[in-house]
Amino acid sequence: MTPLLKKVLSRLAAKRLLDGIPAMETSCPPLVELAAYLDGRLRGRERREVEGHLAGCAGCRAGIIELRHILGALAIETAGAPEEVLQAARNIFKDQCARQACAR
Repeated sequence: MTPLLKKVLSRLAAKRLLDGIPAMETSCPPLVELAAYLDGRLRGRERREVEGHLAGCAGCRAGIIELRHILGALAIETAGAPEEVLQAARNIFKDQCARQACAR
């Protein structure tokens, strides 16, 4: 996890506590999976499982809203980035997703 992502997630967690939003439980999907759901990379059973979880978890529903804002802001910031930088960021994210999937 990059220092920037750690900082963003740390501030997001602190904001959620201050706003009285329920914390995500250990049974909740990881943020990487929620991000995949948001951008349409989850299909079939995986997508239905996340949707079912979201139907019953206020913390994850709030997390999805916040994650959507964060991902939108990051997309705006990277709009002018050189393709090499974007590809390096994609590779780092892909590696982190693979490591997280192996840890499950």
